Amino acid sequence: MKVVDFEGTPKENLDAARDSTLTEIQPLQTGEVREITTDTVDAYVCRAFDHVAVRKIFEMKQRSYTNNLPVFCYNFVQVRSICRVPADLNFQRLTKAFWPGALTIVLPAIAPKTLWLGDGPQDTIAVRIPNDLQILELCRLNGPLAQTSANISGIAPEGVASTIISWDQETIQMIREGQISLVSLLSAIS
Repeated sequence: MKVVDFEGTPKENLDAARDSTLTEIQPLQTGEVREITTDTVDAYVCRAFDHVAVRKIFEMKQRSYTNNLPVFCYNFVQVRSICRVPADLNFQRLTKAFWPGALTIVLPAIAPKTLWLGDGPQDTIAVRIPNDLQILELCRLNGPLAQTSANISGIAPEGVASTIISWDQETIQMIREGQISLVSLLSAIS
C-alpha cells in the first residue's frame, strides 16, 4: 500500500530521491510533447495549460477530439487547482489506498474550466497521481500534465493501463478496469 501525506505527496523521501537522475529532468518547453515511461503504459505528456501541445498529442495519437485527455498531477494541491475534490471519508480512503498509483478518477472540473483537454464534456477532468518519481518531478516542475497512452487510437498499448472510475457523491462508476479491480476499490472504502 502506498502512503501519502495530506497533500498527496509520496512519503518516500522525494528530496533524497531527487538524485542525479531526477535532476536531469528538464521542464517541458512551450508546445513540447514528450513520450515517457509511466507506472502503467508509455505515455505522451505535455503541459496541461499548453493548448498547442495538447492539440499535438491528439494529432500524434490520431485521437478523436471528443475524447478528452486525462491529467497527471503531482499532489492534491495540483488536483484541487483543476478539480473539485470531494471531502467525504470514502473518497479520502480510496485516494489514500491508490494514490499515487494506477487509479484515474473523473472529477468535476473547477468552473470556469481553464483547460482545453478536448472537445468532449467540459464539466469533468480525469486525474491521476502516478506512482513514478520521474513523472511526479515533471509535474512538480511543470504543473499538471495532459497525458494519454503513447499508441495510435484503436491499437492497444503495451502494458496494463490505469483503472478509470467516475466519482459522484460517494458513487463509484467503473469506466475501465485496468491494474486495479472493482473489488479492490470497493474493499478500500468498506
